[in-house]
Amino acid sequence: MGEANDRERRECVNAQNELTKELKLKYLIIENFIPPDERSKIRQRVAYDEDEDAFFLLPLAQVVPQLSARPVSAAGARRPVSEYARMSSFMGGSPRYKVNNLNIIYLIEF
Repeated sequence: MGEANDRERRECVNAQNELTKELKLKYLIIENFIPPDERSKIRQRVAYDEDEDAFFLLPLAQVVPQLSARPVSAAGARRPVSEYARMSSFMGGSPRYKVNNLNIIYLIEF
């Protein structure tokens, strides 16, 4: 009876040591390969289900607020424009750099 208890206790200790090694390895991987801001985002998404006795990740839609509208261009243009394109359009350069160049019609005679 005493031998059986000792053997069972040793098996439990060995199992605990193996689980501890595995947990340390996972923590090491998380600490060295996942940036801190991403870790905090994941922690916000984690939830525990008591019925299943397991953790799971919530969908991003429940955690991250949706953007209300598409951001506008900083220069007031309809789309982002580089400094070179802005200067070229002011100088009367190529229509390629003009913001509203859709109204220009090129007629080519053959």
